[in-house]
Amino acid sequence: MIHAILFVVTPPTEKAKWDLFIANASPKLATDKHVKRLSENVWLLEPQKSMTTLGHLIALADNQRFAIGILPLEHELQWLPADFDPTSSQGHSAGS
Repeated sequence: MIHAILFVVTPPTEKAKWDLFIANASPKLATDKHVKRLSENVWLLEPQKSMTTLGHLIALADNQRFAIGILPLEHELQWLPADFDPTSSQGHSAGS
């Protein structure tokens, strides 16, 4: 069973293309509480609850011909320390 998926997009050199990708992805990401943006181009998804969002991200990246990577994580996530909350991390953009 896959417990989580890391989705990574290689940002293009043209900032306008990346801004367009983020603008198109943001509405879907803002409504899916099972997706966490870990950095500018990396998202952590819960596949049982956010498969449509994963499909949306893949389609957007494919449409703009961006390179992507998908890493399925078979083990249950265990943040260390146990009380760490990635949604409150500095630099986290809620809804993006």
